[in-house]
Amino acid sequence: MRKIGMDELRQKQMEVLDYVAAFCDENGIRYWIEGGTLLGAIRHKGYIPWDDDIDIAMLREDYTRFRKEFPEKSRDPKFVFRCAEDDKTWHLPFGKVMNTETLFLQDGHDLGINIDIFPMDDAPDDDALMDKMYRKRDRLKVLNAAQQNTGKPSGNVLRRAAVYCIRLVLRCFPDYYFIRKIAKNAVKYDGKGYENLGHFTAESKMKHLSKHAVDETIEVPFEDRTYKAPKGYDVWLRSCFGDYMQLPPEKDRKRHTYEAFVKEADEVGHE
Repeated sequence: MRKIGMDELRQKQMEVLDYVAAFCDENGIRYWIEGGTLLGAIRHKGYIPWDDDIDIAMLREDYTRFRKEFPEKSRDPKFVFRCAEDDKTWHLPFGKVMNTETLFLQDGHDLGINIDIFPMDDAPDDDALMDKMYRKRDRLKVLNAAQQNTGKPSGNVLRRAAVYCIRLVLRCFPDYYFIRKIAKNAVKYDGKGYENLGHFTAESKMKHLSKHAVDETIEVPFEDRTYKAPKGYDVWLRSCFGDYMQLPPEKDRKRHTYEAFVKEADEVGHE
């Protein structure tokens, strides 16, 4: 197995993106680059200099089609899609497409080099209801983290005892139960006639994002290629980042912690 650096990691990520984009185009599934990838395309014409992942988004109906059709129709078996709806061992409330001929180690999970695929769901117009959705998502994430944590808790004897008791209770639930609850909660308002979108499986808390921002897509440059982006990307990015053309302070320019590898020929298919 050969360890790779950021440049080759990005190349491998874009190979996954190219494959997914082509699959979606061939099968009439709408997608667009999103999050830091969209921001990078508009502000830097490529990756944000300190970024090391790729995000795309789909409306829920397209995400549902993708998760059903990709395993059936994909012609290259090295690309695999996983999501909480179809895999009880999956640790995230959104999906990823991974290259199984690679290895990507992050946060204690062994994956292939991958891209994130986020479903975008109908969201209530009322701010209080929207905040309630995000608060529930965040509480469930905390519960999942507590369930999965096996480290020694900090603090005095009473605090450590309380933490161990909480963990004991949480482990009565199946692994990643709270992740699946996040995925289920995300669709609460789908099909109820609302005009806004919510990012209920991600980290962001975008508000007042009209579905009309993604009525149409355009091609935008990213590195040496072009990908689909919402025609209303300015509305989208302002909802996520505010004044998105302003660079953040250096202390906030954070990279993920990971190790990435490419498998040798005799390792592919032999775990």
